[in-house]
Amino acid sequence: MKLSPTLFQEAPPAVGGGLCMYGPPTPEVSAWADYHKVELVPSGPFTNLKWTNPDIEAMFHSATPYEYVDGFSPNLNKHLHLGHLSNFVYAKAFQSLGIGKTFVALLGDTLHGATPHEEALQAYKNWCVKFNYVVSETYFASKLTSSTPLVDGAGYTKTSLEGELQDYTGSKGFLISGEYVVAVKSSGETSYLYHDVALAEKLNGPTLYLTGHEQAQHFAKLKTLFPHTHSVPLGLISLNGSKMSSSQGNVILLQDIWNELTTKFDSPALIWNVLAGLILKSTPQSAKNINIELLNNPKNSPGLYLSYTLAKLKSAGMVIPLNNKFHNPMLAWKKLVSQYQLNPATLLTALLKHTQAIAALYEDHYIKDHVENQKLFQPLAEDLLYGMTCLGLLNVDKV
Repeated sequence: MKLSPTLFQEAPPAVGGGLCMYGPPTPEVSAWADYHKVELVPSGPFTNLKWTNPDIEAMFHSATPYEYVDGFSPNLNKHLHLGHLSNFVYAKAFQSLGIGKTFVALLGDTLHGATPHEEALQAYKNWCVKFNYVVSETYFASKLTSSTPLVDGAGYTKTSLEGELQDYTGSKGFLISGEYVVAVKSSGETSYLYHDVALAEKLNGPTLYLTGHEQAQHFAKLKTLFPHTHSVPLGLISLNGSKMSSSQGNVILLQDIWNELTTKFDSPALIWNVLAGLILKSTPQSAKNINIELLNNPKNSPGLYLSYTLAKLKSAGMVIPLNNKFHNPMLAWKKLVSQYQLNPATLLTALLKHTQAIAALYEDHYIKDHVENQKLFQPLAEDLLYGMTCLGLLNVDKV
C-alpha cells in the first residue's frame, strides 16, 4: 500500500523532525499507517508520523516518468549562451532524477546566423558528451512535417504590439481556441509552433518541455492541441546582475563563462557543480543570478560546498561507492517530492542540510586512519554522493 509523498510535509525539528500532515489523518492515511506500522501522533493542528527504519520506496508512490523530455534543444544559428546553460543544467538534473524515460532534442536549423550549423551542432554534441547528458533521439526542425489541419490565413488579422493591424494573407496556420496562429508564413518559412506540433505528432506520448519563461504562451497553445504535452518555464538567468538580451547585443556566451571559471577551478566537474548548484538552488521558475565573485565561497555556492565536503571525506581516506538509494529516509522522501513537483531545489536544500550535519560531526570526529569513525561517516558520505548524482552533479576527488 502506497501514498503520494506530497500528502505530507516536513515536521519541525522541535517535534523531532520526520513527516507530518495538517489535520487529523484520513481513513486512507490511517489504513496506510497500520499497514506500514507507522504511529500517528496528534500535535496541535498537525499529525506527526513516528517510524523506525522506514522503507520509503515501499511506502510512497514514485512520480510517473514522462515518456519524453525535450530539455536542451538550442537553435543551430547561434552559439550556446547563458540561457542555454539553465536548460542544460535542468535537463541533466531531470534526467538524473528519472523524470523522463527518453530525452530528445528538437534542434532549430531553419534560420541562419553567424554560426554555421555544423559548428553549432558539434559544439552541442561536445557539451552533452562532456557531462554525460544522453539524448536518445535528435530531430531537426527542417525535416519535420505536420499532418495537423492548416487553414488559409486570408481574412485573419491581429493587432501588433505597436497597434498596427497585421493580416495573414498568404500564410497558413492553426486555429487554436478560435485564434489563428501562423504555422507556415507567406514566404514558405515554418514557425516554431509548426515544428513543435510536428514533433508532438511524431512522439505521440506524454512529453515534458523545459522552456524559457517567455515561451509560456507558446506551449500553452501546444497543450491545447496536444493535452499530453506539459512544460516547465525556466526563469531568467543573469550574470553579475546583467540580463542577457539578444536584441541589445548583450549575449553572454556559455564558452566565455566557462573559460573564465577555468581560472578559478581546476576541473570541469567542479566548474559544472558550481554552476549547476547556483541554478538548482531555487525553483525552476525563479529568476537566477550567477555572481562570479562569490562562486569560490562555499557559503554562497551550494555546488562548491557539496563538492568540497565530498572531496574532504575522500582526502581523509574514505572510499565512497555510488549507491542507488538513500540510507536517510528524509532524503529519500525529498527525492520523491522533487520528482513529483519537478523541482530539484527540494532535494538540493535537504542535501545541503545533510552536508552541514556531516561538517558538524567532522569537527569532533577524526576520520583518517580511524576505522570506527569512518564507519560512522560511511552512510552519510554515500548519501551525499548519491544525492549529488540524483541532481546531475558530478563526482569530484579534490577541490
